[in-house]
Amino acid sequence: MTIQPRRYSVSEFVERVNELLETQLGVVLVEGELSQPKVWQNKFLFFELKDAQSVVSCFAFRGNVGSVLEEGMHVRVLGSPKLRGKNGRFSLSVEAIELVGEGALRRAYLLMVEKLGSEGLFDPSHKRPLPRFPHHIGLVTSAEGAALGDVRHVLEERWGDFTLSLCPVTVQGASAVSEMIAALTTLTAYKPVDVIILTRGGGSAEDLAAFNDERLARAIFASRVPIIAAIGHDQDVTIAELVADVRAATPSNAAQRAVPDRATVALELDTLYDRSLSTVGEGLREVRELLALGASALELRLDQVRQFVNTQLDQLRALLVARGHQKSEREHRVNELASTATRRVTDQLRQVHQHLNRWNEVSHSLNPRSVLARGYSFTELAESATVVLRVDQAQPGTRLRTHLSDGQLISEVEYVESKAPVVRRAHEAD
Repeated sequence: MTIQPRRYSVSEFVERVNELLETQLGVVLVEGELSQPKVWQNKFLFFELKDAQSVVSCFAFRGNVGSVLEEGMHVRVLGSPKLRGKNGRFSLSVEAIELVGEGALRRAYLLMVEKLGSEGLFDPSHKRPLPRFPHHIGLVTSAEGAALGDVRHVLEERWGDFTLSLCPVTVQGASAVSEMIAALTTLTAYKPVDVIILTRGGGSAEDLAAFNDERLARAIFASRVPIIAAIGHDQDVTIAELVADVRAATPSNAAQRAVPDRATVALELDTLYDRSLSTVGEGLREVRELLALGASALELRLDQVRQFVNTQLDQLRALLVARGHQKSEREHRVNELASTATRRVTDQLRQVHQHLNRWNEVSHSLNPRSVLARGYSFTELAESATVVLRVDQAQPGTRLRTHLSDGQLISEVEYVESKAPVVRRAHEAD
């Protein structure tokens, strides 16, 4: 008895083949030479994957590709085999592409440097300054790698006063890029971190390939939080490090760049304390000099008063001797002169008290603590301790230290409002 084969329509046949491909093969990794890459509508990528005997067509969304591809590159693709219904053509629906071999990796690296460099992603003007005293640090690295232990050890040894939020990721392989981008998004959008460390230990060029991915580079560039990148060894320079705000040689060096050294900070505080004492001492010397000048002026005023009184009494004696007035007239004149002298002396003494009060007010107003106690303050740039006198000394993102009578405030500039027009560079205006 002959078994009759099952009948299918074309659509049914394609659907059945795809079911078998999905259940029997699923997602596969296929390695070969890339041929005839073509981008359509800047959204889709079509290419062929071939070896010496066979060729297979491939299709990918442009957003799933993080490298610049060229004819002849050796690649490994992650995808699902499918039979497409419209033309019945067999192809791989590609989810990720990895470059294979030193030659392909090096060529793709150079092409990406040229592309992103022309767009300004490496421009120093876009680099964000690191906070001087970060309270919350984000860390993106492998949970199993040595880099995690190195970073933690150095952070605790140098500073200690911080919160560390770890976002564990895969640092190589097909999923590495998407995991690192998700981690950066989490830290910048949902956690109030002050700085992010993106790091991993050493490896081959293929191991570090994820850090040369265009998608990761653009995620780093778009981050509102400063990023320190330390990938591989010192001689390895990845795209991620070129885009990051700070490049560190090793994971340990990244931790050193992220936080200050407590011993150095203690020395700076001692120096600042000595400088403050010197400033206050200078102010007190100026007050003493002013008081000395005031004392001299008061002494001169008292001499004038004494001279005036003596002159009045001498005039009185001369008048009594020169004229033989009657007793009642003499007494009247003496009383009149004495009254005048008393009034003049009283006026002079009132002026003396006014001078004393004025010098006391000057002395009190020059006391730095009195100025702060009246509600005034002064502000410095947190990093350089430079006193802020003009708004153009502080740009958005600048950390400030404001001195008040009972302590200090640490703040960050959100925007600058000036009474006069401020000339800003084009990238700042954006």
